[in-house]
Amino acid sequence: PIGCLLGTDILAQYVVEFRFDQRRFTLRDRESYAPPPGLIQLGLTGGEDGVKTVPLSLDGREPVKAMVDTGSSNPLLLSGDYAASIGIA
Repeated sequence: PIGCLLGTDILAQYVVEFRFDQRRFTLRDRESYAPPPGLIQLGLTGGEDGVKTVPLSLDGREPVKAMVDTGSSNPLLLSGDYAASIGIA
């Protein structure tokens, strides 16, 4: 069961620190946040539709815009066109 749903209006106010290895995330204050050493920072961008994206590159290929869906149970979904363009379809 889902106990809570955090929308864009909340997430946009904070730095969201995902710890996938620990199966958790933390909301951090934007003003005082300092990333710990070794943390990988991704610059999320959002369109007018609110969809968050990051650049994604597979095997050093040309990056594409990838949608971030934290509610998906799939680790990675590729469009058929993109998969074919990089030779894995």
